[in-house]
Amino acid sequence: MKGMLRALARRSLSYVSPSPSRELVSRLAGDNANNNDYKRYVIFGHQRCGSSVLTSGLKSHPGVKAFAEVFTSNHITFNYPGYDNKSLSMLALRDRDNRKFLEEIIFCPQQANVEAVGFKVFPDQIDKQRFQDVWRWLADNENVSLIMLNRDNSLATLCSVTIAKKTGVWGINDATKRPTLTITLSIPECEKFFEQRELYAQMVRDKFKDRELLEISYETFASDIPKHFNLVQEFIGINPIELPVNDLKKETRSLSQIIDNYEELKAHFSATRWQSYFVD
Repeated sequence: MKGMLRALARRSLSYVSPSPSRELVSRLAGDNANNNDYKRYVIFGHQRCGSSVLTSGLKSHPGVKAFAEVFTSNHITFNYPGYDNKSLSMLALRDRDNRKFLEEIIFCPQQANVEAVGFKVFPDQIDKQRFQDVWRWLADNENVSLIMLNRDNSLATLCSVTIAKKTGVWGINDATKRPTLTITLSIPECEKFFEQRELYAQMVRDKFKDRELLEISYETFASDIPKHFNLVQEFIGINPIELPVNDLKKETRSLSQIIDNYEELKAHFSATRWQSYFVD
């Protein structure tokens, strides 16, 4: 509750905050930033689909500015050196004018060494009235490469999200930190989650049905991360280089070991289009 109140307070302050100064915008881009010929990309995804691993890989490329989730509801997750995730002026600009934020902050003129700039976004984050211009801007700018990561098994996604929320741990760098928590999932929450995942993936496909969309499943991506790093770099239009890989999986248990009422759920969904999620 306290976290929600703090987030609402930040949103309220952003409405009366000034937009970022020209000096700040200029400083972020750097000296002699007059390069507009770099490639642009957007990664669509959802929680626990591998989008953070892909973004982290791209960020390690010396010619790529890879921002994280810049359209989270009450703050901007740039996660890029020099950019303040807590900036009220950036939040004010983004919420007042989506297009201006994209053109003057994210895809502004860059230094000569920048080959590509992009960010990741979850469709549900911009499925709000105040972010509708993001969809329109993407539709208008056909030079933006569109990538979508999607996890085939939404039950595995729901398990991962639920455990992360309960433990507060979204990633690990040490195998000894893997979770041991087990969970119980209700049938209604599973149905709602499965339907939402299908809805938002199809939303992206429908909105960009006349554009080339690179779709990658989490399962395929995780099976050979270096291969898919190269694939994405080629799709964006930059020369691929070897990128560092952090392939330490947070979870190695089977779904039946994680979900206390696994058999109940498996029986319920056995005759549905989601029966393939129950592989144990």
